[in-house]
Amino acid sequence: MNREARYCTPLFLLLFAMATKGEDTIPPRPRPGNPTPLYPTAAYERRVEGTVTFQCEVDERGHVTAVRILDVPREGIGFEQSVERAVTAWQFEPARRGGEAVASSFNGKAEFFRHLPYDRARMFPLPSQGVWSAIEELIKDLGLDPGIDQVDARAGVIVTDWGKFLSNPERSPPLPRVSRGRSPRQFRFHVFVPQFAQPARVYIDPVFTARTGLRTSEQVYYQVGSLSEWLFEKLETRLGKEGLPIPDSFARRQRLAEKLLGPDEVTRLGGPVPEDLLIGSPIAPNTLGLTEPNRIAASFIRPLYPYNEQHAHQVGKVLMTAVVSEDGRVTDLRVVRETLAESEFTVAAREAVALWRYVPARKNEWAVPVDITIVAEFAQ
Repeated sequence: MNREARYCTPLFLLLFAMATKGEDTIPPRPRPGNPTPLYPTAAYERRVEGTVTFQCEVDERGHVTAVRILDVPREGIGFEQSVERAVTAWQFEPARRGGEAVASSFNGKAEFFRHLPYDRARMFPLPSQGVWSAIEELIKDLGLDPGIDQVDARAGVIVTDWGKFLSNPERSPPLPRVSRGRSPRQFRFHVFVPQFAQPARVYIDPVFTARTGLRTSEQVYYQVGSLSEWLFEKLETRLGKEGLPIPDSFARRQRLAEKLLGPDEVTRLGGPVPEDLLIGSPIAPNTLGLTEPNRIAASFIRPLYPYNEQHAHQVGKVLMTAVVSEDGRVTDLRVVRETLAESEFTVAAREAVALWRYVPARKNEWAVPVDITIVAEFAQ
């Protein structure tokens, strides 16, 4: 079972800059390659997003001599330190007056927004059906055709056949890093292009196996970014388009989708999602007018029984809550209760359930995120 942390890199997404300038003064400009402020861990985990505005003093050599934070989304959770630390190390083209370099001030703002991991999730400014057809053809060309029970074209789910790691980068992803004494053996991809969401969103979750030492059994590893990046690169080449990062929040996903679709297409699809649904999500089960999400059978994989617990004839149960997003992904998995050998069973349950896909819940015909409860049982 995979013990590596899931890829989840906080992203600093946009930087806007405005320089103060006096009469006949050319303002300072940040030089390329300046360090990017990191998303503070405390803010990221609390899902705090927003804009940090700052002012810095730049001397005639282009060095930052002081940084002052003007405003933050929330105080005391690291935004101030992150921006100050990064901007202090910046280099500028200094301001100039009459052709000579002079000291000046620079006002800027940094926007911190959470996105889904870019190595496994991307949005394309294209119709979902067209992207689905492209990835179907790509998987076929790679010789990874799924079995009949592992594809659902109406929903946009493919679980590919197992492929062997090869030295040919055209036919096989690069060998993933594993602990010493382990040898990668096979890989497969869980691909989701939800056909009930426009424009196209593509989710690629790789799985691979590795043999350990003298054991005849193999360990399973989930969601390794280097494998999905390989498949995304091939898909983007085929489409002639680069995917965009997918925002973490429902409201920002919808705004990005509407921007990419354009007003005419948004109107054709029924208009923008009402603001009260954007603000009020996820929606609690049994809400009036809410349909239930339905798991897509082709996406189902049973949690693997932990090796040691299986041989010790131990049983267990993991109760989890989650959110099924408006495009059918399982997100925000949280363990509510677990039994014997809890860490082993919990890891196995979380890794499998995260790959399940759903036809999303709807409220007043709009697809919306909704809370669900999941029970994973391990019994012999």
